[in-house]
Amino acid sequence: MKIRLQFGDVVVELFGGPSHTLADVAAQAGRPLSMLCGGRGRCGRCRVVLRSGRFLVDGRPVEASVDHPIPSLACRTGPAGPLCEVDIPPTSLNDAAGRIT
Repeated sequence: MKIRLQFGDVVVELFGGPSHTLADVAAQAGRPLSMLCGGRGRCGRCRVVLRSGRFLVDGRPVEASVDHPIPSLACRTGPAGPLCEVDIPPTSLNDAAGRIT
């Protein structure tokens, strides 16, 4: 599955499977997300916007579109379709020194 992550002006395309979360994919792209809760979906720091495609959010299928973007937590969301597009806001990233921005 192709996953297109948008970090502001930077777009990164990677491949991931249903066993990968969007947080895993962002880390694979060299852009780890803030996850104070350790990926348990409690802190809300890894919030992203699902722009288009099919996803699994906490095991439930959802479909996002340009007309219907869906806010979600990257630690609880994985790809479920052939192309998934996701916006990652700067507030969800860890900075280079490992501090939470």
